[in-house]
Amino acid sequence: MTRRGAAIVAAVALLAYAALAVLVLVAPGAALAPVDAVLDRVLAVARRLPHDVLQLNPGFVRAALLAVVTSGVPVSAAGLVGHARRRRVLALVAAALALGVVAAALRVPGENPGGDPGGDPARRLVSLAVAVGAGYGLGVLIVAVRSALLDFRGTRGPAATREHNRASERAATATPVATGERVRATGNSRRLAVALALLYAAAVTAIAFHAAPVDRGSRAGLVALLARLHAVGLPPWVDYGTVEFSANVVYFVPLGLLVVLLAGGGSWRLATALGFGVSVVIEVAQDLFLPARVASVDDVLSNTAGACLGALLGVLTLAWMARRRMRTVPLAGRETGPITR
Repeated sequence: MTRRGAAIVAAVALLAYAALAVLVLVAPGAALAPVDAVLDRVLAVARRLPHDVLQLNPGFVRAALLAVVTSGVPVSAAGLVGHARRRRVLALVAAALALGVVAAALRVPGENPGGDPGGDPARRLVSLAVAVGAGYGLGVLIVAVRSALLDFRGTRGPAATREHNRASERAATATPVATGERVRATGNSRRLAVALALLYAAAVTAIAFHAAPVDRGSRAGLVALLARLHAVGLPPWVDYGTVEFSANVVYFVPLGLLVVLLAGGGSWRLATALGFGVSVVIEVAQDLFLPARVASVDDVLSNTAGACLGALLGVLTLAWMARRRMRTVPLAGRETGPITR
């Protein structure tokens, strides 16, 4: 897709987000009731399936859905402007989302989005702020990863390629894009990744194939702690299941990160697929050989999300390392030839 086409798509997406926001604020019941009805039906069907499919707090599912939808706002906004103005636009998006959260907390009645039917605006504000903040952070991460891959792989399209080749002929004005650098694994990143991978593999094996769940002894204490935090404003949907799901996301972040450090930034899809495959193997093994463990589709979902998140962080890590190399290598020693791919 050309840059102009991408900008048109981003503009249409932003208009759709704006229309949706206006609809929710003007007629919240009409806007949210169909979504809640569909979501409740999906959760009811999922709970009848074996192996724990979406056995999560409905408020957490709503908050996660809101975060995913919100992540598209900074991605769309960043697609409208060049790199130089991106930070300013993202700051404006953050301010607009913050105002929207406050307006929605005051305007939208009832349970929103996380299981607080009491209608307390302060509690709704916290729930919305957590969900929208997570979505905004995810969107900014996606923007940063896309920028890194485009900048360091020379894939900004024919116009950017021509500009790069002209810049290559003017080495004195070379930029990060014009150096032909790649978000690639280096000897240092591979050595570090191998050492950490060995430690991580041992930890995963010990946790995944322990005869009993490793959190069995701490469950009661964590539930009591969450009850105290709920009393001081923690969103009601942050329950034990939410914490367990989040822990499983974090559990597989190192896997995605290490794969990218070993194989390079272009391997983030491979890292995500590998996270899915490893999680499936673990859950099947638990179901077949560990009677005290429960195979869970939710664990596969959270593990895969964690591997993808780690892979994206790995891309940013390699991009940071590439920029450091570019600052330390003299200009004359950089690769400044035309982009060929």
